[in-house]
Amino acid sequence: MEEREYLNLPLKYGDIREDGAMFISYYYNINTNTNYKSRPLEQWIVKETIEKQKQTKAEHKRKTSIANRNFIRRLKRLYGCSICGYKKSLDALCFHHIRDKKYIVSRMLQNSRKSIKEEIRKCILVCHNCHSEIHEQQRTNQKENE
Repeated sequence: MEEREYLNLPLKYGDIREDGAMFISYYYNINTNTNYKSRPLEQWIVKETIEKQKQTKAEHKRKTSIANRNFIRRLKRLYGCSICGYKKSLDALCFHHIRDKKYIVSRMLQNSRKSIKEEIRKCILVCHNCHSEIHEQQRTNQKENE
């Protein structure tokens, strides 16, 4: 049973007030001297704030994506293919997972830099030709083991 139901509180997340404000949650003020918990207080948010938060979040995602894309491109430019040394086209380089693949690096642009680095540590940077040769060798090894 939710606290809202237990305390018989009428509002739930998303309820809209006459002035257009949206209900977020109940909260309490706690007196640190006496540990007294106040009666449930209501937290509301106005429509303009919701729109501003959406815009801010979208802008943050856009900036994060650009920064992470540039980070990945810097790595490709710096290291090139770890097998043949190719660096001419950054789009021709990709990350080949050598263990524990969790995500595709090129699709992690909105993730944190830390999580991108963790995923890259599981990879080697190779050009598409070397990448194809690696997978061909893996298929050949699998057929031989069968």
